[in-house]
Amino acid sequence: MTPPPAADAGDLDRVRRQIVSPSVEAGFDYWTNLLTGRRFPSRREIDPTVIPRQLLKISLIDVSHDPLDFRIRLVGQHVRDRMGAMAGRRVAETIAPDQGLQNVLNRYTRCVQEARPVRSLFRFRSLIPPHDEIWVEAVSCPLSGEVPDRVDHIVSFAADGDFPTPALDQEVP
Repeated sequence: MTPPPAADAGDLDRVRRQIVSPSVEAGFDYWTNLLTGRRFPSRREIDPTVIPRQLLKISLIDVSHDPLDFRIRLVGQHVRDRMGAMAGRRVAETIAPDQGLQNVLNRYTRCVQEARPVRSLFRFRSLIPPHDEIWVEAVSCPLSGEVPDRVDHIVSFAADGDFPTPALDQEVP
């Protein structure tokens, strides 16, 4: 079996240019720097001590392939407070539909199927009173596990409030 090619620089540049949040950009840049000519890095390469400013807004997801499903391995406090995501549970069991469940599942599914970073910019109703609708930008990036060149994990960098409020037509599910 031929391994997949290294990450396409043009695709990575396109994703990078679309990012509006400085903290999502920093997370994406961290992931990109781990590539070293590969399509994506392994989960073991993620070092939280290198990205302390992103830890509150990071999610690390384990991927099951048959059937495709997602389990939360680690979730930052900021994400948990706003979306209800809980470590150790399936994504579909812990995030409510009005907290962006379908958007998250769609982004993770695309990340696995396309084996590349997937960006989204979306609105959801926060769990924090007064339960305002807020904008979130997230980039989900593939990681390998035991099997090289297969997406077995996803690291997502997300942010709200550190970028200008987009127009409604800028939403990217």
